[in-house]
Amino acid sequence: MSRHLATLDSHLPPDLRDALARVVEVASAMELNVFVTGSTMRDSFAGMPPRELDLVVEGSPAKLKAALGPGLPLAVSEAVEERYPKPGGKPKLTPGSIHDYLRTRDFSANAIALSVTRASRGLLIDPSNGSADIANRELRAITGHVFTERPVRLLTLLRLKVRHGFAVYPRTQAQFEDAVTAKSYRQIRPADLLCELRQTALEPQAPAILHLWEVQVC
Repeated sequence: MSRHLATLDSHLPPDLRDALARVVEVASAMELNVFVTGSTMRDSFAGMPPRELDLVVEGSPAKLKAALGPGLPLAVSEAVEERYPKPGGKPKLTPGSIHDYLRTRDFSANAIALSVTRASRGLLIDPSNGSADIANRELRAITGHVFTERPVRLLTLLRLKVRHGFAVYPRTQAQFEDAVTAKSYRQIRPADLLCELRQTALEPQAPAILHLWEVQVC
């Protein structure tokens, strides 16, 4: 087992460890390019037990979902590149590689992927150096448009700040403040807000997160 797989495995609760073993087995048998990414990698690198397995597949995830079957605590997405025709609008999704997917994430801590495919199992893909930001306990936006393109990320930043006790990278803090001044939060899509509220409801420090939303955004 590679060092990065061992790190991930050591932080997974038993049900997620079993689910990951099943994913590795199926992905290898089907020769699919499958990656663990998102909150799973962020939480494990931050020394916390992830809540679920975030998986990304190069190509359609339908075959993997069908092979895995129901009941596993995981989320499977397709590797796509997001482009926003207008601020706060619905993104245009284009099928792409894992590198395309990571390049259009929100924060570097969420843009880390670990391959579970047979040929490259254990390979870490970290184009934005998110692992270093996690080690430095910082949240850093990947692009200068992260809050204007998808304003719900204003709320996400504060949730992750409380969840992990991280500082916000100075340039990202300036971007955050500029977006708040421009009242970008008024363009948060209802579906995005609902998703963020659901994530916040799972947090032990949900009241502290809501307080930050009130004093720093609303």
